[in-house]
Order: sequence, then structure tokens, then C-alpha cells
Amino acid sequence: MKALILFLSLMLSLGLEAACYDKLIAEPPFDSKSFFVQEALYEVDAQELNESSSVHVVEKLLRDRIGCEEKSLSRGVEVSCKELMPGKSWSKVCYVESEMGYFVIQMDMMEGAHVIFNRWD
Repeated sequence: MKALILFLSLMLSLGLEAACYDKLIAEPPFDSKSFFVQEALYEVDAQELNESSSVHVVEKLLRDRIGCEEKSLSRGVEVSCKELMPGKSWSKVCYVESEMGYFVIQMDMMEGAHVIFNRWD
């Protein structure tokens, strides 16, 4: 019985992710898209972009702008953040890799985030 429940929950999560992916690239189908997320870090009370807050920014985008289910990004995510100009925190960029594709996130100086999504080919 536990195996059946585990299997059904896995299939449900795969279906939700596929539906989210379809919404993300729809009308017309795009290989990449850019978005702006206002007040991107308020919900997590973060002061700067980091691995955790970058995942939150992508989840906020997927939930609020794309209409995906909560935690659509939770499986198989890899994140890396780096200051492009060492010592200049405003140059930090984060890369979030998921099964849907990858996201590049950069904060502006007014609490907004620029997000670029690229799908896998």
C-alpha cells in the first residue's frame, strides 16, 4: 500500500511539473523567456540573493505569474550563485537548474528580480 501511495504521489508531482512547463513556454512556444518579479525577496525576508532566495524567486514567478502549483520546482534543483565582479554584491547572479530548464536570476537595486528562463532542447 505504501508503494502504491508513493507511486501515485510521484506521478501526480510529475504531472504538475509537466503542466507548469507547458504554461511556461506556451503562446507561442519559446526557447527562452524573460520576466521581472517585483518585491522578489519580501516573502522570505532575505537581504540579498543567495541559493535559497533564488529558488524562492523562481517559485514565486511560477506560482504568481505563470499559474503553476505550489512547489512546482521542488524536485531535482541545483543552484549556484556568484558575484560577477568580486566584492560587488549587486553583481551577484544565480543559476537555478531544474528538470524544466534553467533560470538565471539577477536582482536590481529596487527589490525586483530579473529572471531569464531557458528550456532544455
